[in-house]
Amino acid sequence: MCDPLIETWEQVKRLTLADKERPYYQRRRHLLEQLAFWLHTQPLEGSGGQGRAREVAEGDLRTQIARFLRDDPQLNLDKRSAAQEAEAFITMIKARTGLLVERGESIYSFAHLTFQEYLVAAYLEYEHADSIDDLWAAIQPYLHHPAWREVILLLLGSLNKFRKHPTALVRRIFESTDQYEAVLHRHLFLAARTLADRVRVDADLHSEIVDKLLTIARSKELGQREAITVLSTLQGDAQAAAGLLDLSRDSRVAVLVRSAAAQALGQLGRADELILTGLLALAGDNTVNAEIRGDAAQALGWLGRADKVAAPLLALASDSRVDTWVRHNAAASLGQLGRADESAAVLLVIAGDSQMDAGVRRRAAELLGWLGRSNEAAEVLLILAGDNRVDAWVRSAAAHALGQLGRADEYILSSLLTLAEDSNVTALVRLDSAKSLRQLGRADEAAEVLLTLAGDSRIDAWLRCAAAESLGQLDWDREDILTRLLTLAGDSRVDALVRCDAAASLGQLGRADEAAEVLLTLACDRTEDAFVRSKAIQALGQLGRADEAVEVLLAFAGDSIENVGVRSAAAESLVHLGGSKFTVCSGDFSRLTCPKRLKSSLRSVGSFTPRCT
Repeated sequence: MCDPLIETWEQVKRLTLADKERPYYQRRRHLLEQLAFWLHTQPLEGSGGQGRAREVAEGDLRTQIARFLRDDPQLNLDKRSAAQEAEAFITMIKARTGLLVERGESIYSFAHLTFQEYLVAAYLEYEHADSIDDLWAAIQPYLHHPAWREVILLLLGSLNKFRKHPTALVRRIFESTDQYEAVLHRHLFLAARTLADRVRVDADLHSEIVDKLLTIARSKELGQREAITVLSTLQGDAQAAAGLLDLSRDSRVAVLVRSAAAQALGQLGRADELILTGLLALAGDNTVNAEIRGDAAQALGWLGRADKVAAPLLALASDSRVDTWVRHNAAASLGQLGRADESAAVLLVIAGDSQMDAGVRRRAAELLGWLGRSNEAAEVLLILAGDNRVDAWVRSAAAHALGQLGRADEYILSSLLTLAEDSNVTALVRLDSAKSLRQLGRADEAAEVLLTLAGDSRIDAWLRCAAAESLGQLDWDREDILTRLLTLAGDSRVDALVRCDAAASLGQLGRADEAAEVLLTLACDRTEDAFVRSKAIQALGQLGRADEAVEVLLAFAGDSIENVGVRSAAAESLVHLGGSKFTVCSGDFSRLTCPKRLKSSLRSVGSFTPRCT
């Protein structure tokens, strides 16, 4: 992974012969591995550290590389020579490989977390591959640490070159136990993940792991659904497929579990005769629950064997005696299998039948759009969105789907506008109609409706918040609408959450000064609910208005009287403001009486925080 990158860059940059004779160059690969391992074992500070490469200050980087070089018995370098080689190595790796990058002023990390993880795994193999016991001792403490999961999997995959190592280590993982294993099955799921990652273990161990997963999948334990999910990742596994098929057909098992097993078969990807026949029989059995049958039909589409299943799926989809949901999924699978005409023919019947469930009709119409039949799809969706006898959530989803369809025909636009402006229509449907108008290029009309909804005290607060939030996603700068939005945000009689979202939208639309004023007012109002104040503080952080917000935020974070949610939000907002020109005075942190986690969040800001007076 990293070697080709190094070699490619060396060719482009044309390293000299003198460069290649330097001690650091001779040990460059191992130096990278040592550096990656050292970084990976350093504690994370602050929030947001998971999921990215660790960072190191330039001085610490130089010191560690020099120590690695000095301790290398093959090089026999003194302290000064090691320091010189470290400097040359850092220059080379930054400029010539792109593996190490500068994240901030004198702060470095690997360009991507994957590079770091790969090199850590390579380091562990280099150091311990001659002893299975040593390898186990190196990874055992980190088995369930999220930052080490990919390292362990990469290491085990790399050990496929050995005959005994993978089986021995995976067996130790599988047979490990702790106080949580009976409930969480963490060791089992990790062992199964190694199988999904193609770590080669002997047949007996493979069978034991899959059997254990199937046993839990049949149980009523906490990990039942997760076991099915893990089984679905074992691509093409015959034992897993047979077990899942049996589970999906077992009438003693709960419907949700059988449905999950049928879906897992589709994801597993094994499309042999046994599985295809079993799923077709399940989908066509009118004594089986419709949800299970529908999921079996859907799984057949994922497996991709049109030559074997298209005809029976078409027969199932076309049978008016079959449950609508089963027919819908069978038709959808036909579309996935490349049989668009047959699929569309059935979906048109389902979507156009007013006697059928409205939710299924809406889904059928959406699939018609996906199949390129947007005219027919739009017609059905407009009917559903405008029918006050249909459930409000289905109408709302239909209005939303019209925006996704992307057809800006005048008839569709006028119908959506009529729905959005009609005060007799439920607010949820009006909201999604306005959002679709926005998507289809009618921002002005959408804005008028959204402002009306956001300001209507008769409407549920969450819908008003959604309307206010949507205003920030519009692409316009009409002064009259911005003024009305500002009036809404500043009105103390309006629900505080609505004001908060309105202010945040103002900030997104370029009116950060006015937005910050409203948000600061809400954040500082101790009579407001802690959730409201936390939300206002988070919005301040996203605005990036350090001048106005920073001192207030720091005060919140350090005030032991404040609600912990407010203090946490303040600390996180300070992190958002980390790119500001302000610098921290060391005394600021020492005065804080907040929990350790909040102090860590503040420290992670690094180049930020308030003026000290």
